[in-house]
Amino acid sequence: MKRLIDLYAALFFVLDSVNYDVYYLESKKKRIDDLAISEKSRIAGLWNIHIQCHPYSGFGSIELEPGTVQMVTDDLNASRDPMVLLVRTVAWLSTLDEHLELFHRECLAVNKYDLACSRGRLIAGTGSILRDCVALKLKQAAIPKPVDANYSSMRYAVRHFFLIRPSTFHPVQLRTLRMGDGWGVEEAGALAVGFIPGKLTAEDYDWKVDTSSKPYMFTFAGIRKKRFERHTLRAFRAIIRRKPHIVVLPELYTPVPLQNELMRQMRESAVKEQIEGNSVRFLLTGTFHQERSNNVYNYGRAAQCGFPLYDIYKMKPFIIPSAGACYEGSMKIFEQAEGIEGNSVDKNMIHMLNTAIGRIAVFVCIDFITDAIDKILIDYQVDLVIVMAYTNNPAGGKFQMEARRLGERVRATVMICNNTGSRDKHERAVVFFPGVKRPYISDKYMTVSTIAEMLDLAIVHSVSK
Repeated sequence: MKRLIDLYAALFFVLDSVNYDVYYLESKKKRIDDLAISEKSRIAGLWNIHIQCHPYSGFGSIELEPGTVQMVTDDLNASRDPMVLLVRTVAWLSTLDEHLELFHRECLAVNKYDLACSRGRLIAGTGSILRDCVALKLKQAAIPKPVDANYSSMRYAVRHFFLIRPSTFHPVQLRTLRMGDGWGVEEAGALAVGFIPGKLTAEDYDWKVDTSSKPYMFTFAGIRKKRFERHTLRAFRAIIRRKPHIVVLPELYTPVPLQNELMRQMRESAVKEQIEGNSVRFLLTGTFHQERSNNVYNYGRAAQCGFPLYDIYKMKPFIIPSAGACYEGSMKIFEQAEGIEGNSVDKNMIHMLNTAIGRIAVFVCIDFITDAIDKILIDYQVDLVIVMAYTNNPAGGKFQMEARRLGERVRATVMICNNTGSRDKHERAVVFFPGVKRPYISDKYMTVSTIAEMLDLAIVHSVSK
């Protein structure tokens, strides 16, 4: 161990299992209250004396001194039985968590949210104005908060830093999306989101299908639909005139030249309106298949005020089943063999944005509902998930199950901007709020709504059914 945060991480690691479950349940049964109170008081007193000589006050002084490790180790080794050892370990973790408050503030001030440590990575807790906004609305509507079955999770044991074991397959990069000042619960409710969803069908695409072997690999070379680009740009200009904070387009809807034009027009709009570079004009361009170096990617971009922030890649291909299928038109060929989307899967970075309202993550369709991603979203305590999708059931099935799970575990809000794949499907924009039985659903070809407006409609819809 080299730093105080390594000692903190070691204690967290020991407890982050059945050990804290035992502590939590014994505490709930009120069997260890007196012991927990006395040990916390005693250890806090020891620590206060110790830091008079070893202050560990911030960035410049968190290097661990040998006397600190010895003091903690000796105290734990002196425990007379396993329950006392458990209670003391929790008390030491709690005491260090409280002491690291200043270090935590310093980390947030310099946008340092992710710290490597001896046991994995420590993620700085950020709080969530969006979560507080939704919770207030639920309270006003007399709707109980969602109950997390993992109520004894270490997420509820500390406040400032949370230990995670990084995914070896999906590295995570935390970024900062600057939103300006003055964000509170009321302002989070006024956050405006512009959706430009789609209703492209299989016949609207220029298919490329490789039938040389099974399964058949397919990609889209372009969009056949007449006046499609003109229609999309007209809707986009109408959207940005209403000055939303976030604009989202769906999966397999925007070829790269159209993505470039969307960003150009947003930059132009920002210049005309004299918008500062850190203002909230967050654009998710939608995605499309793009050939690059003999690979094909399902590719889109995230941008602020029209300037690129990072690239977005779909990580898991979509599969078109063949067993018992009855298809028409361009998809008839998949009655002969299963189809698999031909996008490459070597781009596995997950980008998350720390913002004034909470932590945001963005995904493309099926990626959102995979087990590996689910664990990462919970570990990082994401507050808002935005999904660019191409599905016939964004308000139900696996999307609904995952949204509800995240609502229970971390009280996340999930927004889906959908390309329905059919003229007969109408769920174009869907928003799941934690604790609200039914989602907000829009069938409009474009819409701008605030968080408060969508949440109110979802609550009314849920209560009236």
